[in-house]
Amino acid sequence: MRPEIRCEIEQLNARYAWSLDLQDYVGLREVFTPDAVYASRGQTFVGAEQIIASFAGRESGRTTRHGWSSLWLAAEPDRTVSGRSTWFCFAGFGSIPAPRADVYTVADFHDTYILAPQGWRIAQRTIVPIFRDSALAPR
Repeated sequence: MRPEIRCEIEQLNARYAWSLDLQDYVGLREVFTPDAVYASRGQTFVGAEQIIASFAGRESGRTTRHGWSSLWLAAEPDRTVSGRSTWFCFAGFGSIPAPRADVYTVADFHDTYILAPQGWRIAQRTIVPIFRDSALAPR
């Protein structure tokens, strides 16, 4: 894996995390391919618009911060990269500064990244929860 590709994919994941945490749905839309597939919490969403709608439709009042580690990448044919990483999310109810934050989830992300004309984008993301506190789940 060329270092510059790894760096660009790390930036893409950082944009995903910050866009989620700041509820920046314009920024979030830009991390996905138009036909992306996103599987999480027993649901599958197809297309960037459906993915964004799934986040935008959540009840407000929940504060989150996402991060990740152990990013593993493998080059595939046709400007495609497979990836795996471990993500964590702290969550709490209330506005910033939230009165309390706990670990909501630790999950493995199985990803497919595609080099689009605009740069690297997420074409497929499957989230496999390892630890999860359902009391902190989005509503």
